[in-house]
Amino acid sequence: MDRIFYGREEIMRNIPLIEIDARVKTLLDTMLNVHKQNSNSPVILMLSITQTKECIFVKRDDIHNRSSNSIPFQKSSLLVPDIFVENLNQDTSIIIRHMLDMMWNAGAYPKSLSYDKDDNWIDHRRY
Repeated sequence: MDRIFYGREEIMRNIPLIEIDARVKTLLDTMLNVHKQNSNSPVILMLSITQTKECIFVKRDDIHNRSSNSIPFQKSSLLVPDIFVENLNQDTSIIIRHMLDMMWNAGAYPKSLSYDKDDNWIDHRRY
């Protein structure tokens, strides 16, 4: 995680969940577009985050100011259950919703903050 998201030692043990949400959605959008050009077979989506022991799952905006959810993760990896995707034309934000919620739950958040109250995707990416 440190090479992807961080540049300074003091924040290396934080895992920014909003950034991961955006990357997962972007990668899935790209992967499904490529896959659909060659096949219409179902895919299995897997998400794991390794080297998580003692890491803090944070929203992007609290990387420097840890919230009350600052409970270090006690396992060495976070493995989210696989998702079997049959409908390749379904909106990717719908496909990954429960997967992202489970990841946020592991960080002591009730649900992913990448969705509004009506379950619509909020694009937090910085351009």
